[in-house]
Amino acid sequence: MNLKNLNYALAIFVAIGLVSCSDDDDHVSPNKNASLTLKASSNHLKAASELTFLEAAIHVEEVEFESIEQDGDDFEVDFKGPFEIDLLTGNSTPEIPTSYLQVGQYEEVELELDEDVEVNLFVNGTLSSAGAEPLTFEFYCKEDFEFEAEGEDTESGYLFEVVEDQTVNIVMEFDVESWFAGVDIASGKTTDGKIIISKQSNITLYNAIIKNIDEEKLVVYNAE
Repeated sequence: MNLKNLNYALAIFVAIGLVSCSDDDDHVSPNKNASLTLKASSNHLKAASELTFLEAAIHVEEVEFESIEQDGDDFEVDFKGPFEIDLLTGNSTPEIPTSYLQVGQYEEVELELDEDVEVNLFVNGTLSSAGAEPLTFEFYCKEDFEFEAEGEDTESGYLFEVVEDQTVNIVMEFDVESWFAGVDIASGKTTDGKIIISKQSNITLYNAIIKNIDEEKLVVYNAE
């Protein structure tokens, strides 16, 4: 076989290998049918005090989607970062690119935070109480969180479905307010007029918030 024919045969072999592979399908099809937005939910806790968030940001390394097995196979698709997400606006830096998701029902999502930054989750805001001046607080952390959402926690048994020739606008919601549920922010000591919550300051409050975040289940859906 001459070199030209050999190269042609190898090209066909590689193409067959790509089509038969169930991972990284965004490299197979030019049809980018899926977008992804990460943002804070609009849920509000009922409490005597009121939290107002001024900033809420996370640094994401990767988001992985896994489909329900069909015909003996399942599919995994990754949105690979790193991305810095403004949870209050849903904006990402850089912008999260569209990707290709194969037709099917998707039952699991995992999100990993970026560990190559100094702070991978940051929130600041104010706490207002009746008859008192608002308190400003800032929360900083760098933790190895893995946020998850699972179809088994839904009535349908899956998170969203990808249908042939239709686009999906996937939304992942973080219940930022629940991260501070039961945390007595007002009890924290102040530094320069702010309550700084980190591993170096107000560690009891820090550990309570970390526990809340670690227990969160993401809400994931197709915004259509």
